[in-house]
Amino acid sequence: MIIDVRLLAELNLIVQLVLAVALLFAFRLALARDFKRHCALMRFAVPVQILAILGVMLPSMYGYFRNPSTDPLLDFEILIHHTLGLMVVALWTYINLIFMNILKPKVRLKIMMRLALGCWAASMVLGLYLYWAVYSV
Repeated sequence: MIIDVRLLAELNLIVQLVLAVALLFAFRLALARDFKRHCALMRFAVPVQILAILGVMLPSMYGYFRNPSTDPLLDFEILIHHTLGLMVVALWTYINLIFMNILKPKVRLKIMMRLALGCWAASMVLGLYLYWAVYSV
């Protein structure tokens, strides 16, 4: 089966924009101290993000790297984007393990949550740029 890389990238773009709205709403809920709804929304968003990574991003990047660019800067930007994304998933997993009382926090959760939000925002902006750089040509 041939994977249509551009279609996967477009589907991922839609999923990421929906997740962006959901996560900004979750951030608003946290600021309003509505932690129950915040946590419920985050427990939905994180698995969706992981599914998007496994089902859309990995095949899309596999297709991209099968036909690599001649631009080493673009490859470096993709590496940074992926690193930030993996950091977000790792941070969100760590935070959830703490909330499920499986782990004890080593640092303040507020710091971890803000770090996850910052990494997510940077990854999202870089991902939008990469989508434009790869598919606008």
